[in-house]
Amino acid sequence: MGPTGEVVGVDMTDEQLAVAEKHRAFHADAFGYSNVRFLHGYIERLDELDLEPGSFDVIVSNCVVNLSPDKDAVLCGV
Repeated sequence: MGPTGEVVGVDMTDEQLAVAEKHRAFHADAFGYSNVRFLHGYIERLDELDLEPGSFDVIVSNCVVNLSPDKDAVLCGV
């Protein structure tokens, strides 16, 4: 990430977004970067989040596909 990059977290639940926001300041202090944002959205509908196509170097999805109600749509976007 570094000072010119950005980390974008996406979650479909307000509860997890609240947890992420709660820990934002701690991680900014610990790692020295605050260029992080969290968005409410669904992995099968990332096109609705106004994210710049081709602007991500790495995408990490940890135990998320199994929670998606439309797994076919998720896997078609890969």
